[in-house]
Amino acid sequence: MIKYQHVTISDDKWELDTKSTNEKSLQLFISNKCNLNCENCFSKNLTDEQKKDMKLEDIVALVKQNPGFRRVNLMGGEPLIHKNINEIITNIKKINGRRISIFTNALMLNRLKSKCEPVRLAVSFHELQHSVPSRKPLIPVLNILNEYHNRGSEVVLIFLIDSYNCNKVKDVVNYIDKNVLWIKTLRIGLMRNEDDYWNDNSPGVISFEKYKDIIQNLVNTYEGRLSFEILTKGVLIFNNNKQDGCSVDRFRNVYTDLTYTDCVMGVSSNLHKPVSEDKKFLPSHKTCNLTNKPHCLIYKVRLKNKFHTLNK
Repeated sequence: MIKYQHVTISDDKWELDTKSTNEKSLQLFISNKCNLNCENCFSKNLTDEQKKDMKLEDIVALVKQNPGFRRVNLMGGEPLIHKNINEIITNIKKINGRRISIFTNALMLNRLKSKCEPVRLAVSFHELQHSVPSRKPLIPVLNILNEYHNRGSEVVLIFLIDSYNCNKVKDVVNYIDKNVLWIKTLRIGLMRNEDDYWNDNSPGVISFEKYKDIIQNLVNTYEGRLSFEILTKGVLIFNNNKQDGCSVDRFRNVYTDLTYTDCVMGVSSNLHKPVSEDKKFLPSHKTCNLTNKPHCLIYKVRLKNKFHTLNK
């Protein structure tokens, strides 16, 4: 039984957007290799034999054969490790109407050639500064992200909360507010164990109740300029709006061995299915496999900052 967590926001401070459309996304895990060793990542325990890249010709075929998926997310591991990363981007851009996002730790951005820009970069992080690279500190990569922003690439910052940084949320938000002026909206989410999503006792994971308290405190006390995108993680409900309009048929995750899952949380699942020979995907389930609800676990609520606008 899912226990929903209710967050109340002030209409004087925030404009709640639960109606924005979400593009259907083809998530291609083009490499399961990585230059980091993050605690809860599915690729952490792969053997050398299991570490591989998806073939360029398979990537192109998957995108061409599924025109209903307008966004192509290049995932990993670390997608920039792929030996053909520039050719992948160039070929996808030739396919009409596709938008590309690269989900990256940004440490290998020098591998991208200028002909691939602009491209949307989605960069997740846990800390502002840290001696351990796998904690994905933000400050060491800000200069290169700023360069990409100045050259026309969209950069999305995703702050992932876990048990190690949950007491630093205000510090992180305030730093970005004051020092990363080209970021207007910060995305915030919660780390969960992909193999055991509802288990609050996994290493590094905090409870959904604590996540709710952190978000509630943030929206109550924050008076800076940033707007937020809050990942609801299947349990957060803002102002009693159940946000059930985000289709669960929004994602296909395709892995290096050409198996796939319909759920974005199925990365390390043993329920992978083989991709068909023609590389096409048919419409899938109507409810989430983990919640039996008609909305996606990756749904995000957009909170537009009204307080800052009114008090300039």
